[in-house]
Amino acid sequence: GLLSLDFKFDAVPFHKLYSAAFDYSVILLAPQIAYQAKAAQEVLNGQLVLKIPPKVFASYDAAEMIQFIRAELDSWKKTAAERFIAKVRKGIKSDAKILSIAIMPSYGQSRIAYRIYEKGAPILDETVIKNKLNYISDLRDILDTVAVRCKKFDAIGIATGGAIHDGHVDLKRFISPEINLQKLLEEKYGVPVTITNNLKSAALGYYVQQDRYENILFVSRPVGYRASGLGLVINGRMILGAHNIAGEVKFLSREFLTDEDMENWEKYQNIDWSKVPEIIARELRAGISVVDPELICIRSEMTPYLRTIRDRLKVYIPEEYLPEFVYVRDEEMAEYVLLGQMILSLEALEARK
Repeated sequence: GLLSLDFKFDAVPFHKLYSAAFDYSVILLAPQIAYQAKAAQEVLNGQLVLKIPPKVFASYDAAEMIQFIRAELDSWKKTAAERFIAKVRKGIKSDAKILSIAIMPSYGQSRIAYRIYEKGAPILDETVIKNKLNYISDLRDILDTVAVRCKKFDAIGIATGGAIHDGHVDLKRFISPEINLQKLLEEKYGVPVTITNNLKSAALGYYVQQDRYENILFVSRPVGYRASGLGLVINGRMILGAHNIAGEVKFLSREFLTDEDMENWEKYQNIDWSKVPEIIARELRAGISVVDPELICIRSEMTPYLRTIRDRLKVYIPEEYLPEFVYVRDEEMAEYVLLGQMILSLEALEARK
């Protein structure tokens, strides 16, 4: 309220902790069960488990409690980022500098995030917001800017919306499918270029920064799109398909959207989002039925309430077969996309040797 903090606190008995904890960012243990912290941390690997200081607990000092949580959370995030970079570096033998670019086109504001990676660590990180995306010219502006600032990079990785096939991007409202973007950029900048669908890069990026899930479905539905995009990691491997169209739900969109849905789609997006969870649930049924993921990551400003989607799915799929769900914000999406694209670019460099 007064502090403008988006904090939610719930109390659960310790014997229910392990079934409830994965829905929360921080686990707080009262002093009387603080001795259980080590055991809780082992089970809740990757989550922050804190012992409430006895003085704070006894005084009911809410302000000091929030200050304690914020300080510990900031420290933990920094340490987690350092662990994450170390984890990625272990699998990277190349000293190459990779320019990773995440293009997230939208019919509102488009976001272009870019980052230079060296040995898995970022050394340059920027984000550009465009009210109107001029695909080729905006991309060239970024590449030229980075070339001036960094002098040299060894490979370019671009993650973008649309289906990618032989260097062409199927994203007709933003770029002509006749343009071979990969060839155009390789000829201009003289380095290898890898282009991937941004949902596939996001799925890979999410996968490598965690140790809990082997089967992940990453779904995104920005405002303005009639179908979601899906990225898939199955048994630890990113799935592209024979023509790089695995997860392109748009080819099934008429199966999921009735004529009435199509006629009222603009209304759903701009006025009434209540029907969006039902439409996304229909699309997810296909993904769940085919690949049976452990986790579904959902990015869409139109669907912040994951329980609603889950309830829709329960009508068609028994609850025991449903995966876990996690909501992904735009800034998190960019992080996963950039990371995944960096890894794909390194793999492409290695394959060229």
